[in-house]
Amino acid sequence: MRGHTELIEMRLQGLKPELVFLVDRPLSTKWREPTDSPEVSIYEDRPERADLRFLVGLRVNIEARTLERAKGFFDASKRAGVEIVACGWSESPKRNWFRFFDKRTNFDKIIEDEWYAS
Repeated sequence: MRGHTELIEMRLQGLKPELVFLVDRPLSTKWREPTDSPEVSIYEDRPERADLRFLVGLRVNIEARTLERAKGFFDASKRAGVEIVACGWSESPKRNWFRFFDKRTNFDKIIEDEWYAS
């Protein structure tokens, strides 16, 4: 995982970003301002072993590279106590999977659809 250390330091200073992005690609973390929406690379991590406690109470967006990883990191984020998590994965231009959870209202919805691009 890359970028989480800076986010933990931010949280220890009492700062809370509006939104955190978990991205499933290699990433150089260049954000350093508390007003930034931090990006944390989960590229080399396994969802079942990921320690995401630094996300407790935060709003999180996950961009995964496979459906299995999307589901795994979504569940790991919920277990970590995020306030809101939105997670997406796109297999191809013709298939989409998206899931949204809001802890405040216990709203949890999966959207799967197919469309045909010309």
